[in-house]
Amino acid sequence: GERQLLVDWPDDPASLDVMAEHIRQLTAPMAEGMAKNLTPAQGEAWQNRMSLPNGLADSSNALGQPLSQRRWAQLSELERFALTKLSRPGHDHHNLRAALEEVLNRAPRPIR
Repeated sequence: GERQLLVDWPDDPASLDVMAEHIRQLTAPMAEGMAKNLTPAQGEAWQNRMSLPNGLADSSNALGQPLSQRRWAQLSELERFALTKLSRPGHDHHNLRAALEEVLNRAPRPIR
């Protein structure tokens, strides 16, 4: 339930501030200590919907699941993040095929 709450949390700046405080409260009693603030990602490959990362294009082609630039642009930011992370160099890519199948077999969202 807690995981789903975090997944569904709104991502506007004010909501993210509330989420950060929620996470600090959840983690404060843990032996490892309270969660630290992270710097927001900026300029990451998965954030650019207009440019399909080369490593992901190569990996998806090698798996027989080519990902077009147009389809990449239709993916949600979370989907682009997941695919980019699963295709990074040094990763074993064992979950990439399933992730590609999941996003490529879903009806595309209109580009906003």
